[in-house]
Amino acid sequence: MLRFDDFRLDPAALQIFRGDAQLDAPPQVVEVLAYLIDNGGRTVGRRELLDRFWPRAGTGGDASLNTCIRRIRALLGDEADAPLYIRTRPRSGYRFIGTADAPPAAGFGYS
Repeated sequence: MLRFDDFRLDPAALQIFRGDAQLDAPPQVVEVLAYLIDNGGRTVGRRELLDRFWPRAGTGGDASLNTCIRRIRALLGDEADAPLYIRTRPRSGYRFIGTADAPPAAGFGYS
């Protein structure tokens, strides 16, 4: 279980909670968030995310990735213009900038 601010993320069960309430999040959204947290010490490239989570999507993967990041931000109450958790590096990738209770090196098997 990974904790940051008022959130708990269970990467094995693909669930996320805020306080005691389970949030309604598609498994892939939780999986991508866990991957970003696990790699929090660096910007994760768009190509890396596309290859890992949408390997057969072709050019449609970009829209899927953009939608996924928007869903993560909405889930966390994050804003692209003033991020608390997910920072965008334009045309490059994304970085988790929140503070998790375990260092990214602890890993969740995503690296």
